[in-house]
Amino acid sequence: MKKETMTPKERWEAVLSRKQPDRMPFDWWGTVEVEEKIKTHLGIGDMWDIYLKLKIDRLITIEPDYIGPELAPGTDWFGCRFLGIPYGKGEYEECVHHPLAQYESIEEIEENYTWPDPDWFDYTTIPDKIKGKEDYPARGPSSEPFYIYKYLRGDEQAFMDLILNPELVEYILEHLFDYEYTRIERTLEKIPGKLTCNMVAEDLGSQTSLMYSLEHIEKFFSPG
Repeated sequence: MKKETMTPKERWEAVLSRKQPDRMPFDWWGTVEVEEKIKTHLGIGDMWDIYLKLKIDRLITIEPDYIGPELAPGTDWFGCRFLGIPYGKGEYEECVHHPLAQYESIEEIEENYTWPDPDWFDYTTIPDKIKGKEDYPARGPSSEPFYIYKYLRGDEQAFMDLILNPELVEYILEHLFDYEYTRIERTLEKIPGKLTCNMVAEDLGSQTSLMYSLEHIEKFFSPG
């Protein structure tokens, strides 16, 4: 095997800046069930030790700690409630309560819904989250705005909104974009120059086609 000459962080930075790394960087994303099988197969009980053994250039996610209002079990700070739904060999957390589904106007939302506040998070602990892992790439708070939108409104209504309620879509997404932007900004302030990247992602397509028209992608998603 070729001798490695870069740290995982340097490897990521090389690729992101279109330079030649010493080898292709690798990250790991897996369900709990898959991780447990890997632990059993390798006889290693800690995922970080597995990353080291398999030479995974693990991307460390840096998030502030939630210190906001107390949340009901299974509920996130958007008011979405989740339940574990079995799929045969494990389960996924699926959203079963959509807090904005009942509203038909911006005015109704403003009168009845409390948006999560970036102040509900403690950013002072951010520097501690990269200690001992300075050689690994770090990713700040990341988001999937329309993914959250679908949790808030429900999948079917969310897709209908793109055509029937465009003003509502823009209003909700603007809140989500601004909220995440502020959390990222405050994280960067705590560890300037130490984040490798941030991620704004979205499921835009299926195995066969786009999930949205190009017009809707450009109108609703791209600006944020």
